[in-house]
Amino acid sequence: MKRFNGRKASALYIAAIALSVLAGCTSTGPKQKTEVLDDKGAAFGIQTPEWVAAYIMGGNLDIQKLSIYKGLYCFVIEYADASKDFATAWVANASGPQAIAQKVSTTVSSSMSASLEGERGADTEANLRSAAESLSNASFNGATKTGDWWQTVRNTTTEVIETRAWALWTINQKQLDEQVAANIQNIIDNNTTMSAAERAIYTDLIKQIRDVGGILNN
Repeated sequence: MKRFNGRKASALYIAAIALSVLAGCTSTGPKQKTEVLDDKGAAFGIQTPEWVAAYIMGGNLDIQKLSIYKGLYCFVIEYADASKDFATAWVANASGPQAIAQKVSTTVSSSMSASLEGERGADTEANLRSAAESLSNASFNGATKTGDWWQTVRNTTTEVIETRAWALWTINQKQLDEQVAANIQNIIDNNTTMSAAERAIYTDLIKQIRDVGGILNN
């Protein structure tokens, strides 16, 4: 995962960071070996939480495999910096609900873009952009910050020392799925330029979300 150390990142820059974080991405290249020098629980004899270990191994979806998070979507906001204070403050101040909205937007946009491959035109592209913007600005209720953690690590190859900070946000899957479906329905109802084919594809997505759920589990 790409690391950002700039102190004066713009709002757009920070939004881009949140998107990469919430994708629960893992590096496709060789993993860097690190040595943990300190963490949030060291001074108190507290072990690293299961969700942190799961996230490091496989991202958000691996957290959801833990029995304690059954039926929940799990989102981790992550930041790394040479300064422990800056890394932990950045994560503490990041908005979980806003980042969840961005994740919903990218997920729905990706699904719709693939489904509308044969319907491409000026209006279709504009409608996709409008839907993505609407979802990224939507308010999704029910998200709770359920934990946070940090580790100061040394890269054993480069000798670089940094602090990695994480915050875990969770929300009931059915609750979020229903809110996503309702927001997509609102997009359909308020867009007069959608073709019948577009409306049918959006409507089919709503049906899938309500019948099957788990739109963010892929």
